[in-house]
Amino acid sequence: GRAIHNYGYQPLIDTYGLRVVDLNRDETIEVAAWDSHLKPMKLAVARTVIESDFRISVGPPKTHDTVIVTLSLKNMAVGSLAGHKRRIHQGFPGINLNLYHMAYHVAPHLAIHDGFQAMEGNGPVSGRAVDWRLAIASTDFLAADSLAASLMGFSPEQVGYLHYCQLKGLGQGDIARLEIVGNIAPEQAQRSFKPHLTYKQQLKWQIEGVERYL
Repeated sequence: GRAIHNYGYQPLIDTYGLRVVDLNRDETIEVAAWDSHLKPMKLAVARTVIESDFRISVGPPKTHDTVIVTLSLKNMAVGSLAGHKRRIHQGFPGINLNLYHMAYHVAPHLAIHDGFQAMEGNGPVSGRAVDWRLAIASTDFLAADSLAASLMGFSPEQVGYLHYCQLKGLGQGDIARLEIVGNIAPEQAQRSFKPHLTYKQQLKWQIEGVERYL
């Protein structure tokens, strides 16, 4: 209702005959995940997202209070959860592990970072606006997310869920191996985003013997 109007989606819906789905009320599919004690649990994921032929994630790059940065994979994963979205937040190790596992089911086929205005500091809600004037798009979500994280001043290796996706070959997260095209060079877009106040705690996502969970 109101959000569709505020963000100007209604003309698109009318022009192309689109169907709008409230994912919180969608039929769900249970997906395996891990709780804060690294015990198996399930997440209820909207069937529409899992069964979609082409998923597009569009959103602003932000610093985050749990996983350092929230980018295309996290936006899609959390948005696809039906109802209790907080269930994916199982401590720093757990949420990074869960986002990685969700990638197999709901990773975007097209990742778009609308960084015209981004966010730094105590994101994803209470941060400070950054007039970045930048957009990143890729059919490789990991490439887009890794590049965005890097340009924000964070190594993708610091971000647990991006590290796991790179480790298991879910995309290309090595910045040196990306083919980057655009009207500015990456170094011109580089900016040191102020991290969340809990940044140092968020870095403690590593799990001893993690291979058994991947």
